[in-house]
Amino acid sequence: MTETAATSMPTTALRLRTNELGQVLIPAELGHALGVEPGEFVVARVQDGRLTIQTLRSREEGVWAVFAGDSGSMVDSLIADRRVEFRREMIEAGVDEAEIETIDQRQIEAPREQA
Repeated sequence: MTETAATSMPTTALRLRTNELGQVLIPAELGHALGVEPGEFVVARVQDGRLTIQTLRSREEGVWAVFAGDSGSMVDSLIADRRVEFRREMIEAGVDEAEIETIDQRQIEAPREQA
């Protein structure tokens, strides 16, 4: 086992042989390094000539980490993006900035009045 400088995570590399069906058995040492439990699903992916295997659990955690970033709520992010797009559309339509600001404020206040 070696240690990578960038991640400080142990790296295990073994030379494996495919069987007559083209299958590769994941040796226990690699399974333990991945944290694979017996019967657990793994995700195998080929990219740029490399085969990577990760646990389904770690893949799901990675996906959730994207959505749980420090950038705040996804809804807030989508609203902010829509406001930028709205302003761009209004400017292209020839609406002046003061009118755009008035319309934008009405859109912000309308949901508060409904609540």
